Amino acid sequence: MAKAKLALLGSFRLQMDTGEPIPLATKKTTALLAYLAMHQGEAQARPKLAALLWGDHSEAQARDSLRQALSLLRKALSRTCPAALIAQEDTVRLEPTTLEIDAKVFEHLIEEPGVANLERRGTRI
Repeated sequence: MAKAKLALLGSFRLQMDTGEPIPLATKKTTALLAYLAMHQGEAQARPKLAALLWGDHSEAQARDSLRQALSLLRKALSRTCPAALIAQEDTVRLEPTTLEIDAKVFEHLIEEPGVANLERRGTRI
């Protein structure tokens, strides 16, 4: 299965392995993906996500907006990694193996001892 690449360091970029961009429809969808990516594999409560991104709306509007953003995100990711987004009744998460996220790669690299490791893998980030 193809793996999408997500760049959060510097400019936001979501692209296929081939380098072809994967456009996201809205800024909130982009923000939702970025948040889920930084918490990759961790289930996030829907009410928490709705409040985080649409806290200035009523609870019902925030829930509807989250549902719409999840639909847009699922559609965008469906071309390369259809199983990336796991949305259940009360939680949402990203499957850890479906996206290569530069910020997560960087986190793992800085956890490993030695500057040589960063230099060795610097081109992957």
